[in-house]
Amino acid sequence: DAGPPAAGPIATAPTSEEIYTYIKQRLIDEAPELLKVITFKPEIVVEVKRETINMDGASMKGRVAKLLAEDFFKHPRTQSETRTELKRTGKDINTGELSKWFRELLSKGFFLRDGEKYVAAPGMKARILEAK
Repeated sequence: DAGPPAAGPIATAPTSEEIYTYIKQRLIDEAPELLKVITFKPEIVVEVKRETINMDGASMKGRVAKLLAEDFFKHPRTQSETRTELKRTGKDINTGELSKWFRELLSKGFFLRDGEKYVAAPGMKARILEAK
């Protein structure tokens, strides 16, 4: 009598990684159209609320706003350059009031500051409405 058969290696169940790799390879080989690559692209959504300021074009604030609408601040300008332009086009203004107005326009997003110079902020809108 030969006796019971010799014991062979015990089969182990496949791991989840092995099952995944097998199924993925079968899909690649037999049905690649079923595979879909998912990629993530970062996105930021910014909601913009426009600050609107209406003013009289004859006031100091209105005259500076008019310069802003006419692209005077397309290139960086100092307060002194602005005052010179305001004097050229009308009466002289108080430098303290001009400085306060520049700070307000800066804080409301109409200006960017570069050292002592101010420039119109990108995306800022300024327009002149003719009085009726």
